[in-house]
Amino acid sequence: MARNITALILKSISALIIAEMLFACENKIEDVELFSNKGIIAMETGDEVEILFSENGIIRVKMLVKRMERYGGDRPYIDMKNGVQLFFFDSAGNTSSTLQSDKAINYINEDRLEASGNVVVTNNEDQKIQTEFLVWEADEKDAEKKIWSDKFVTITTKNEILMGDGFEARQDFSKYKIKKLKGTVTIKEEEEDNED
Repeated sequence: MARNITALILKSISALIIAEMLFACENKIEDVELFSNKGIIAMETGDEVEILFSENGIIRVKMLVKRMERYGGDRPYIDMKNGVQLFFFDSAGNTSSTLQSDKAINYINEDRLEASGNVVVTNNEDQKIQTEFLVWEADEKDAEKKIWSDKFVTITTKNEILMGDGFEARQDFSKYKIKKLKGTVTIKEEEEDNED
């Protein structure tokens, strides 16, 4: 009889342990859906990645990324960290402008990239944009790509430095406007004195 009681106690303890393990490992369906729908777990990762974007077989953008993580979900995106460089090409394949930043997020289905942290855009005309946040996206009004920001911006040209809040520009920076101009500095080149 003592054996039966001991065996019953051991079976009861074993059943309790198994039941506790089963219930302790349970995930709520809502939590599982949250992770799978929001793309919290990176589907792909890579270091020192080069991405090429083309239109009609012509390379238009080359992107160099130090660390890349691609996420899925309803709004899939590529999270780029530790430095991003973009090279924009004209129809002849020449570099028309460049963009670099500390990090960026590329929303895959939206033709939109958000760059942040020490963002610098340059073009072949020695013009430069500096800001902390910038968006590069397709313009719905025409086929032209554009860059814009609603943050403080400094635009440097050969003749002046413009400062203000927000701007819009073509991707190649050939046309631009500052939304709220706060200051202008004129740059004068020093004339060389040819007298000896």
